Amino acid sequence: MGVLDLQSKAVVDFQPEELSALQTLANQVAIAIENAFLVRQNREALDAVQRAYAELSGQAWEKSLRAQPNLGFRCNVDGAIQPVSGPWPEDMAQASTSGQAFQAQTAGLALPIRIRGQVAGAISLLKPKDSGEWLPEEIELAETINDRLAAALESARLYEETRRRAERERLTGQITAACARPTTPTPFFKRLPRSCARLCKPARRVFRLKGWPLDR
Repeated sequence: MGVLDLQSKAVVDFQPEELSALQTLANQVAIAIENAFLVRQNREALDAVQRAYAELSGQAWEKSLRAQPNLGFRCNVDGAIQPVSGPWPEDMAQASTSGQAFQAQTAGLALPIRIRGQVAGAISLLKPKDSGEWLPEEIELAETINDRLAAALESARLYEETRRRAERERLTGQITAACARPTTPTPFFKRLPRSCARLCKPARRVFRLKGWPLDR
């Protein structure tokens, strides 16, 4: 890896105990250098994993939001929650596009919802009238709440994805078990369309076998 070069002002040979101490020092330096390389490699591997997970998470959110476009809710002063639709307000659109906090008016604050480093939406907060501008500590608190919201949304998506995967595996197991029960193909093919309908809900299920010998 390298050389540890030590020199003495006196014209004398190094004593054995001095050479042993210097070799121990050189070994410690080598271990420190190796540990530094390992830390850098581990950091690079962790960054790669985080980037890959962020990409997969972004693809999953894109798929989910395509199935539910313009998904949103409004919470009124009395605590009532209502769904919202239609064009986005200017402040939310600006925050979602720029990825930065945006204040369209004195009492309004819009923050981008970031999930794994990608903007998935925006949240808009409105202070009561005559309450003044947003203070730095209030904005910091809003950003903390927004981060918790993003984490909760990602956890909910992962839970729903896990639930769907478990249901898919359960239905696949039932179909596989049905394959082993019949002694002739006819009973199996009678049950297969119904089982596949439970698995993927297709509009139509058609199963046919070719004549024997199979066409090459």
